[in-house]
Amino acid sequence: MAEIVQGFCLETFPQGENVVNYGDQGDCCYIILKGVVSVQIPNTKIKDWKLKYHAASVDNEWKEDIDHRFEVAKLRLRDISPQEDNYLLNSSLRDKLNKYDVNAISEDSQ
Repeated sequence: MAEIVQGFCLETFPQGENVVNYGDQGDCCYIILKGVVSVQIPNTKIKDWKLKYHAASVDNEWKEDIDHRFEVAKLRLRDISPQEDNYLLNSSLRDKLNKYDVNAISEDSQ
C-alpha cells in the first residue's frame, strides 16, 4: 500500500465547495478520508446521496477489500515508465500521507 500512497496527491476542500460538476471530464479518483460528500445526479427525479466516510471506522472486511484493490493497482503501476516513477516518488507527499495508517484501523476504533 505504501507504494500506491506515494502516487497520491493530498487535496483538501473547504466546506460547501464543489469538487466536481456534472458533465465534467473525469481525470482522477477521489478517496474520501474524512468528511461528508453529497452527490446529485440531475434527471426527472433528483437523487441525493449523503455519505460519510471516516477512515477510523473502516471495518476489517472492507479494509481487506481495499488491501486487495491496492495489490491489483500496485501490479498495474509496475508498467509505469521511469520518468513517471520519479514523479510518483514525491517524498513530501509521502510524509503528508504517513499519518493515514490503514493498517492501524480496527473494528473498535469507531
